[in-house]
Amino acid sequence: MFLKNNKKTKVGFGKGFTIIEALVFLFIFVVAVLSMYKTINLGMNYILETKKRIAASELLNERMEIIRSLEYDTIGVSGSPDVPGDLTQEETVEKSGVSFSVNTEVSYEDDEYDGKVTLGTDVRPNDYKKVTVAISWGEGGSQKSVSSMALFAAAGMEPPISGGTLSINVLDKDGVGISGATIKIINNTVIPNINSTKTTGADGNYISIGTPAGNETYELEVTKSGYYPVRTYFPNGVGGTTFNPVDINASVIEGNLTSKTLITDKLSTIEINTKDPFGNSVANVEFDIEGGKKIGVDVANPDVDIYDFDETLQSTDSSGVVTFTDRSYGPYTFTYSDNLPDYAFMEMEPSLSNKDNFDVLPDQNVEVDAVFMDRNINSLLVDVVRDDNNDPIENATVQLINVSLLYDHSEISNKNGIVFFPESLPELAAAQYELKVSAAGYVDKTINVDINNLVEETVKLVAN
Repeated sequence: MFLKNNKKTKVGFGKGFTIIEALVFLFIFVVAVLSMYKTINLGMNYILETKKRIAASELLNERMEIIRSLEYDTIGVSGSPDVPGDLTQEETVEKSGVSFSVNTEVSYEDDEYDGKVTLGTDVRPNDYKKVTVAISWGEGGSQKSVSSMALFAAAGMEPPISGGTLSINVLDKDGVGISGATIKIINNTVIPNINSTKTTGADGNYISIGTPAGNETYELEVTKSGYYPVRTYFPNGVGGTTFNPVDINASVIEGNLTSKTLITDKLSTIEINTKDPFGNSVANVEFDIEGGKKIGVDVANPDVDIYDFDETLQSTDSSGVVTFTDRSYGPYTFTYSDNLPDYAFMEMEPSLSNKDNFDVLPDQNVEVDAVFMDRNINSLLVDVVRDDNNDPIENATVQLINVSLLYDHSEISNKNGIVFFPESLPELAAAQYELKVSAAGYVDKTINVDINNLVEETVKLVAN
């Protein structure tokens, strides 16, 4: 006989993690590991950077000790215009597995205790030699550096020096000194040749004492990040120069102070939009553009200015736009290349002294419109000028009338003496119109104009 056991056995399970709990735990674990890794990584980078700084400081001390051991007459930089010597201005040194850039600058210091050469009260301005050594490492925004400066004096009275003193001023267009500008000084006519880089002080000035004499032989090149680079030139016919330059190479006169001033300013961006008078884009317009920094005048025709920016066969894109970056301030001239037979050039807006030029100020994003007229639209361009010299007449009243068409509209001429009809679409009806022009101080003039497609009419007014 079998006995039936109706008692059920309960099988139990130990309490475990749900999926959500496991994911939360995993998230916390990952955050903790990443935080620890970041902390360790930062610590390692700090240790490595500290080792580099220690190595740079050791190298800096070594260089300064070497310079202190030199004879006074040999403390100078090879190729320097003012303090030539045995030191190298720029070099790269490997130390502790790191590549360091070593820059050494040596210049004379004129102590005001015994007068100043710039005031004409010190005939021996070489009171001290100022030596600055800078050690840098890294690239771009992560570049680090350490530096040291020391003054060295000759035993007894400062020794006599040959040459003269060259004072270089780097100013902006308003006459304010530009600090931290780099000046490259080159003179290949003296022995040894001079090829040195200097930096302007807080007032935009650098003084080179004991510089070998030379007449218009010191080439100067000025650069600074964010500023337009400028330079000097040899006179016409010398050193490849084919024009009469504005900034001729600097001169140094034996025993005298000479000054040279170079003017630059912050870079600008120019955007040119080619449009019709109604604001519609005109695509793929070809043109020449010249302007910016004036560097000289033409030898045969001194009335013709020479600029360092002179580009031909430029073109706007399919949207009627072209952009020029890193440009100098100054006037620019736009010259249409007539590549679109259906369009005629009208003017630049805003313009400067005439309809084809415009002005750019420093540190600006300049937008200018080059306005083109569609030759196939019934319209009228009126140029109001003086009868005696063809100068444009501004603020002239120009009235266009057709009684039968009930059309009577007046416009005021702009600074270029220009008026365009119609002011907005639709186009004018093809017909004969009466054109009346008047201006204060001039005799009124009335003419008939037959309008069919684009008509360009020049109206000359005679002064009262």
